[in-house]
Amino acid sequence: GWSRDVELKSRRPGVPIDAICGWFDTRFCGSNASPAQSCVELDTSPYSPRTHWGQTVLVLSPPLAGTKVSVRLEQSKRNHHDLNFTMNYEGVSAAYEIGADFRGFDGDEANYPYPTEYDDGDGYADGEQ
Repeated sequence: GWSRDVELKSRRPGVPIDAICGWFDTRFCGSNASPAQSCVELDTSPYSPRTHWGQTVLVLSPPLAGTKVSVRLEQSKRNHHDLNFTMNYEGVSAAYEIGADFRGFDGDEANYPYPTEYDDGDGYADGEQ
């Protein structure tokens, strides 16, 4: 696993942070035993084309009043695809198990149970006003 001290940047200084959204990107290039002809990039950002992978929302209770946190990320011992995420802030220790519990996005927005547009901080979903 790894640990880091992080300073978050708030779009609304002075307003407590009550949740953090996370996603990942990775590159698949094969292995020594089975090399790929070219690498494939996977980006699960809400700003990238959708995949069957979702984003993760970590609710902070109590909300974070400041901006400094310590984070630790480890592979789960129960399932090698899952992650254990621990965050320490302002005397609070919050632990999360991030698992693959979201499955099955079929590309049809009518069947997609999550927002398909994201707020850029102006109070409106993208494209609205």
